[in-house]
Amino acid sequence: FSVPSSSVFLIRRPVAPPRLSPGFDPAKNEALIEQKSASIERIAQFLRLYFAKFEQLR
Repeated sequence: FSVPSSSVFLIRRPVAPPRLSPGFDPAKNEALIEQKSASIERIAQFLRLYFAKFEQLR
């Protein structure tokens, strides 16, 4: 089973790091990026499950 490459492209698109602000805190920034990629992973997982179900029904 494979996800169409277009959706993989959407999922794997790199997240641009936010611009440096005066009160920039690298640690906080890292945490934010971690959170973002975690939610992206969840979406990717959901899509994989969804496509797998779809394949079974076909």
